[in-house]
Amino acid sequence: MKKTFCFLLICTMLLALLSCQRPTQDASLSGYLINIYPRSEYELTEENVETLEAVLNDAMWREGRTKLACHYQFCWSDRVIQYNSKYGVVHDLMTYRFCELTEEDKNAINEIIQAHGLNINVPY
Repeated sequence: MKKTFCFLLICTMLLALLSCQRPTQDASLSGYLINIYPRSEYELTEENVETLEAVLNDAMWREGRTKLACHYQFCWSDRVIQYNSKYGVVHDLMTYRFCELTEEDKNAINEIIQAHGLNINVPY
């Protein structure tokens, strides 16, 4: 009886795992920009996400966090990053690492924020 029960339980768990699907490419290209203080949310375009991916893939990452406050958060696919628009510092919350962006990359991300009508010159 116990063997039968265990067998059925394992089969059920395997079926549940097999039914889970990874998000499609289209689903991974949507995301949100969150203005942390005050909290407001804006939808990112595919182009915004592609820009973020390009900037962050080329960044020089370091382990840990800095003490800088971040006023913006970007969420897409399985990524959650916080961003300081004044200093161009990015915190990757999922992998506990940070990077300092080049001036060009900082401007690219700041343009995404400004395109949503937000002021990047918030008091720090």
